[in-house]
Amino acid sequence: MAKLGEGDERWIVQDRADGTNVNNWHWTEKDVGAWARQRLSQLLGGLTLFSDAAGSATTTSVESVKGDTIINIRKGKMIATYELEVSVGFKGSAGNKEVVGTLSLPYISEENHDEEPEVRVLTAAEGPAAGAVKKGILGNKQVISEAVGTFVKELRAGGPHAPGAATGDAAPAGTAGGGGGGGSGPAASARGETGAAAGASARPPAVLKPVAKAAAKKNDGATQSFQLEEKFYARAADIFEALTDEKRMRAWTQSEATSQPRADGTYSIYSGAVTGTYKEVQAPSRIVQDWRFSSWADGVTSRVAIDIKEPDAGTVVVTLKQSGIPREDRHGNPDVLRTVEAGWRGQVFQRIRAVFGYGY
Repeated sequence: MAKLGEGDERWIVQDRADGTNVNNWHWTEKDVGAWARQRLSQLLGGLTLFSDAAGSATTTSVESVKGDTIINIRKGKMIATYELEVSVGFKGSAGNKEVVGTLSLPYISEENHDEEPEVRVLTAAEGPAAGAVKKGILGNKQVISEAVGTFVKELRAGGPHAPGAATGDAAPAGTAGGGGGGGSGPAASARGETGAAAGASARPPAVLKPVAKAAAKKNDGATQSFQLEEKFYARAADIFEALTDEKRMRAWTQSEATSQPRADGTYSIYSGAVTGTYKEVQAPSRIVQDWRFSSWADGVTSRVAIDIKEPDAGTVVVTLKQSGIPREDRHGNPDVLRTVEAGWRGQVFQRIRAVFGYGY
């Protein structure tokens, strides 16, 4: 054992006058957004989505990649932090009619790296041919899942910084202890987020407990439900205010939000992407809302019940139950339940943790 004040030279990183971060010992962030766009273009461009008697479709090119892609390096270990929204153009045909449109992959993130990505199909025009192509693409989503899975696997291995990989054109986003910020690098700033909000997706996901779902048919009015539970280091009043106070809602969404927390009062978050009406408000323990996405069919709403309990001082347990979720949105995309679940855990609770420091 080394004497007090001495230490073993093998475990000490010496200060250097030139500021060099030897062997990436200090925490370093590498923005690999350029590599991510290039790799996704390679994997998702020219991809045969389906081809059968009903029709066919092939991707043309990746139209946009939005979000952050960061490789964090500490003591030589690489950790990927990413949250991406990807749009891919496609063309197809059915019944001798050409169909063009866009595939939307709205949420590719480290928190759902082991899940199939959500895929939305948007066509330039509606009709029987568009419906047939959309059905063919959604019925063969594994080709998209495999491409995205390859990208995620490579990214989690370090992307352009993986052992043996060719050096990419990624730029450092900051070095902890050497002048850089941990969660407020260029990628986060480009999106207009605070450092805390940009780091929200790195938090652990909620424990989801799916409950009985309506089965069977599409377009028959059947709905779906789910339940999740979250824990926070906070007081019950803190969480209640984060979910109902207009200023706090704007802080964690980093966008326009409105709230009138009273029976029959209205609210909206993410500039109107989610809207609804409060049905029951009991501070600081219970919130009941009518809740809908802007992409749902007109008049379709779900019911959200949020119970906030503080079993021990400083520890809060939030139980959320949502029912009446439609099986598909107005465009025919069937992944509505997964979109809603991911939104609550990633775009609401994770952000509240990160922005206000209520992590558990």
